[in-house]
Amino acid sequence: METERILLLITLAVAVVFLVVSAVKFASFRYGFDTAVVLNVLWRLAHGYDSVTALTGFAHLSDHPSLLLLALVPLTRLTGPWIPQMLFALQALSTAMVSWSVWRLARARGLDAGVSVALYVITLLGAGSWFAATGEFHIVDLALGPLAAVAANDALDRPRRLILWAA
Repeated sequence: METERILLLITLAVAVVFLVVSAVKFASFRYGFDTAVVLNVLWRLAHGYDSVTALTGFAHLSDHPSLLLLALVPLTRLTGPWIPQMLFALQALSTAMVSWSVWRLARARGLDAGVSVALYVITLLGAGSWFAATGEFHIVDLALGPLAAVAANDALDRPRRLILWAA
Protein backbone atom coordinates (compact mmCIF):
# COMPACT_ATOMS: atom_id res chain seq x y z
CA MET A 1 0.00 0.00 0.00
CA GLU A 2 2.91 2.38 0.67
CA THR A 3 4.23 1.96 -2.89
CA GLU A 4 0.76 2.75 -4.21
CA ARG A 5 0.60 6.06 -2.32
CA ILE A 6 4.10 7.06 -3.38
CA LEU A 7 3.40 6.31 -7.04
CA LEU A 8 0.10 8.17 -6.88
CA LEU A 9 1.87 11.25 -5.47
CA ILE A 10 4.57 10.98 -8.16
CA THR A 11 1.83 10.69 -10.79
CA LEU A 12 0.15 13.86 -9.55
CA ALA A 13 3.50 15.70 -9.30
CA VAL A 14 4.39 14.80 -12.88
CA ALA A 15 0.93 15.93 -14.00
CA VAL A 16 1.65 19.30 -12.37
CA VAL A 17 4.99 19.47 -14.22
CA PHE A 18 3.19 18.67 -17.50
CA LEU A 19 0.69 21.45 -16.75
CA VAL A 20 3.40 24.02 -15.96
CA VAL A 21 5.36 23.16 -19.12
CA SER A 22 2.19 23.39 -21.20
CA ALA A 23 1.21 26.73 -19.67
CA VAL A 24 4.67 28.19 -20.24
CA LYS A 25 4.71 26.95 -23.84
CA PHE A 26 1.27 28.44 -24.44
CA ALA A 27 2.23 31.77 -22.85
CA SER A 28 5.30 31.94 -25.12
CA PHE A 29 3.22 31.16 -28.25
CA ARG A 30 4.78 27.73 -28.78
CA TYR A 31 1.52 25.83 -29.21
CA GLY A 32 0.23 25.02 -32.65
CA PHE A 33 -2.77 24.97 -34.88
CA ASP A 34 -4.71 22.09 -33.28
CA THR A 35 -4.77 23.76 -29.89
CA ALA A 36 -5.90 27.04 -31.44
CA VAL A 37 -8.74 25.30 -33.29
CA VAL A 38 -9.99 23.52 -30.16
CA LEU A 39 -9.81 26.72 -28.10
CA ASN A 40 -11.72 28.62 -30.77
CA VAL A 41 -14.41 25.93 -31.05
CA LEU A 42 -14.85 25.69 -27.27
CA TRP A 43 -15.08 29.46 -26.89
CA ARG A 44 -17.62 29.73 -29.72
CA LEU A 45 -19.81 26.91 -28.36
CA ALA A 46 -19.63 28.24 -24.80
CA HIS A 47 -20.86 31.62 -26.02
CA GLY A 48 -23.76 30.34 -28.12
CA TYR A 49 -22.15 30.25 -31.55
CA ASP A 50 -21.75 27.29 -33.90
CA SER A 51 -18.55 25.26 -34.24
CA VAL A 52 -17.38 26.95 -37.45
CA THR A 53 -13.88 28.07 -36.56
CA ALA A 54 -12.37 31.34 -37.61
CA LEU A 55 -9.19 29.41 -38.38
CA THR A 56 -10.49 26.85 -40.87
CA GLY A 57 -13.90 28.11 -41.92
CA PHE A 58 -15.35 24.64 -41.37
CA ALA A 59 -17.75 23.29 -38.75
CA HIS A 60 -15.28 21.54 -36.48
CA LEU A 61 -17.80 19.10 -35.02
CA SER A 62 -18.81 17.87 -38.49
CA ASP A 63 -15.17 17.12 -39.25
CA HIS A 64 -14.09 15.97 -35.74
CA PRO A 65 -17.19 14.87 -33.82
CA SER A 66 -16.46 14.52 -30.12
CA LEU A 67 -18.81 14.14 -27.20
CA LEU A 68 -15.88 14.82 -24.89
CA LEU A 69 -15.34 18.20 -26.52
CA LEU A 70 -19.02 19.02 -25.99
CA ALA A 71 -18.73 17.97 -22.35
CA LEU A 72 -16.02 20.61 -21.91
CA VAL A 73 -18.26 23.45 -23.11
CA PRO A 74 -19.79 24.23 -19.67
CA LEU A 75 -16.32 24.17 -18.07
CA THR A 76 -15.13 26.52 -20.78
CA ARG A 77 -17.86 28.98 -19.92
CA LEU A 78 -16.94 28.80 -16.22
CA THR A 79 -13.17 29.15 -16.64
CA GLY A 80 -13.32 32.23 -18.84
CA PRO A 81 -9.82 33.37 -19.81
CA TRP A 82 -8.30 30.27 -18.18
CA ILE A 83 -9.63 27.91 -20.87
CA PRO A 84 -6.16 26.86 -22.11
CA GLN A 85 -4.90 26.13 -18.60
CA MET A 86 -8.02 24.08 -17.84
CA LEU A 87 -7.48 22.01 -20.99
CA PHE A 88 -3.79 21.55 -20.24
CA ALA A 89 -4.55 20.49 -16.65
CA LEU A 90 -7.09 17.89 -17.79
CA GLN A 91 -4.74 16.59 -20.48
CA ALA A 92 -1.78 16.43 -18.07
CA LEU A 93 -3.81 14.48 -15.52
CA SER A 94 -5.17 12.15 -18.19
CA THR A 95 -1.71 11.42 -19.57
CA ALA A 96 -0.29 10.74 -16.11
CA MET A 97 -3.24 8.44 -15.35
CA VAL A 98 -2.07 6.07 -18.08
CA SER A 99 1.09 5.20 -16.15
CA TRP A 100 -0.92 4.69 -12.97
CA SER A 101 -3.17 2.23 -14.81
CA VAL A 102 -0.16 0.43 -16.30
CA TRP A 103 1.26 -0.06 -12.80
CA ARG A 104 -2.09 -1.31 -11.47
CA LEU A 105 -2.43 -3.77 -14.34
CA ALA A 106 1.13 -5.02 -13.93
CA ARG A 107 0.63 -5.65 -10.23
CA ALA A 108 -2.76 -7.28 -10.77
CA ARG A 109 -1.24 -9.64 -13.32
CA GLY A 110 1.39 -10.72 -10.83
CA LEU A 111 4.44 -9.02 -12.28
CA ASP A 112 7.35 -8.42 -9.96
CA ALA A 113 7.18 -5.12 -8.01
CA GLY A 114 10.40 -3.88 -9.64
CA VAL A 115 9.16 -4.68 -13.15
CA SER A 116 5.82 -3.03 -12.39
CA VAL A 117 7.52 0.15 -11.19
CA ALA A 118 9.83 0.11 -14.23
CA LEU A 119 6.83 -0.09 -16.56
CA TYR A 120 5.21 2.75 -14.63
CA VAL A 121 8.31 4.97 -14.93
CA ILE A 122 8.77 4.22 -18.64
CA THR A 123 5.12 5.02 -19.31
CA LEU A 124 5.11 8.16 -17.17
CA LEU A 125 8.39 9.70 -18.29
CA GLY A 126 8.69 8.35 -21.81
CA ALA A 127 8.68 10.55 -24.88
CA GLY A 128 5.12 9.50 -25.75
CA SER A 129 3.74 10.75 -22.45
CA TRP A 130 5.77 13.93 -22.61
CA PHE A 131 4.53 14.73 -26.11
CA ALA A 132 0.92 13.72 -25.33
CA ALA A 133 0.87 16.01 -22.30
CA THR A 134 2.81 18.99 -23.62
CA GLY A 135 2.96 18.77 -27.44
CA GLU A 136 -0.50 19.92 -28.44
CA PHE A 137 -3.99 19.68 -27.03
CA HIS A 138 -5.87 16.73 -28.52
CA ILE A 139 -9.10 15.07 -27.48
CA VAL A 140 -7.45 11.66 -27.93
CA ASP A 141 -4.78 12.51 -25.36
CA LEU A 142 -7.50 13.73 -23.02
CA ALA A 143 -9.33 10.41 -23.32
CA LEU A 144 -6.31 8.09 -22.89
CA GLY A 145 -6.10 8.25 -19.09
CA PRO A 146 -9.75 7.47 -18.40
CA LEU A 147 -9.75 4.74 -21.04
CA ALA A 148 -6.65 3.17 -19.47
CA ALA A 149 -8.31 3.38 -16.05
CA VAL A 150 -11.43 1.66 -17.39
CA ALA A 151 -9.25 -1.09 -18.89
CA ALA A 152 -7.43 -1.52 -15.58
CA ASN A 153 -10.66 -1.55 -13.61
CA ASP A 154 -12.13 -4.12 -15.96
CA ALA A 155 -9.05 -6.31 -15.58
CA LEU A 156 -9.28 -5.90 -11.81
CA ASP A 157 -13.00 -6.84 -11.85
CA ARG A 158 -14.16 -3.29 -11.04
CA PRO A 159 -15.60 -2.26 -14.42
CA ARG A 160 -18.04 0.41 -13.25
CA ARG A 161 -15.45 2.92 -12.08
CA LEU A 162 -14.75 5.75 -14.53
CA ILE A 163 -17.12 4.42 -17.18
CA LEU A 164 -18.90 7.77 -17.61
CA TRP A 165 -15.66 9.70 -18.15
CA ALA A 166 -14.44 7.21 -20.72
CA ALA A 167 -17.73 7.27 -22.59
